[in-house]
Amino acid sequence: MLTKVRNKGKRPSWMGQDAYDRLLDYWKGDNFKKLSSQNKTNRGSIKGGALHTIGRKAHHDVTLDMVCIH
Repeated sequence: MLTKVRNKGKRPSWMGQDAYDRLLDYWKGDNFKKLSSQNKTNRGSIKGGALHTIGRKAHHDVTLDMVCIH
């Protein structure tokens, strides 16, 4: 949800101005940029078992789908 707010560059009506300003400061900071860059690298890596190919789907639903296929 906050990713959409950050990408749009516009404060949503449900968020207070003070909270939005603090988020802007955080997103501009070096710590956020460093963490964001590392996470982007990690998501693109096939090493470490963190590669997700199912998308936004609960493990239970994936299991049920696998049972129904066979």
